[in-house]
Amino acid sequence: MSSTPRAVAAVVALAALAVAACGGGTSAAQPTPNPNVIPTVKAIASLHAMLPASNKSSGVLIFDTVPNPPWAIVGADGNVDTGVDIDLGTSLTQVLGLKLQTVLVGDASTLLAGISAGRYDTFLGPLGITAARKATLFELIWVHNTFYFEVAKSSTFQTVGDLCGKNVAVLTGTIGQTTIVPGASKTDCVANNKPAINLVSFATDPEAQLAVKAGRADAYALSDASCVYSTRQPGASDLRCLVPAAGDNIAVNQAAMAVSNQNQALVNALQAALMELYKQGIYQKIMAKWGITSDGVTEFVLG
Repeated sequence: MSSTPRAVAAVVALAALAVAACGGGTSAAQPTPNPNVIPTVKAIASLHAMLPASNKSSGVLIFDTVPNPPWAIVGADGNVDTGVDIDLGTSLTQVLGLKLQTVLVGDASTLLAGISAGRYDTFLGPLGITAARKATLFELIWVHNTFYFEVAKSSTFQTVGDLCGKNVAVLTGTIGQTTIVPGASKTDCVANNKPAINLVSFATDPEAQLAVKAGRADAYALSDASCVYSTRQPGASDLRCLVPAAGDNIAVNQAAMAVSNQNQALVNALQAALMELYKQGIYQKIMAKWGITSDGVTEFVLG
């Protein structure tokens, strides 16, 4: 028996739907996800419940910082609005059911004192771990790095030993000032009968950068990620990163976010939130976005 026109039309329509469902036909292709867009994270009630009463009441996490690209980048409006720390802080607060509030302070010593005193909740870092800091702070490890030295491209410096007797910029109150560069000076310079490295301290990254560009400092000691990022920026074409040689005494450091050691509930909540972000792949996306996947960790522990 021959099919009716209505039956033929129904068969054609069903065939078209089947082709479309299998990806055929002229249906539009799905857009490729932008790797630089970090997905929004849903709040998890059990993580929110771990927070101190003060954060539950205020609904915010107060994060103090200093300009330190690519971790904390100051925009044209004078606020820290982009950077690794902003992406991580945003995702952490989302999963904790909070909002992120950033506060710019003068230098590392000021921001750490503010956390110890309870004026701010955390500094996301990355902060080097020292015994002195652990006297007042919990340090929750979420990244590791080493120190590079930003120098003029025209310089002949190739190793840390070449910096003996030279002026090296460091940031006030950082592990670079207190531990890393003094340690390298002792083992790579003084132990080899060379003059010690002369430390020149600056409050912020932009000041230290300018000192190298202007020739007031021969080098600037900063994290590997910060050095690579800064030398790729406009106006930095005359700078390069001196990567410590195998024989130089510059170790890979564990780096952390800081929380007052009187605030056990908050550090526990942040640790659980970090583990959740790792489980969801958000932590990895943030590290990849900023080109620092190799500095990532697979577990988050107290230093």
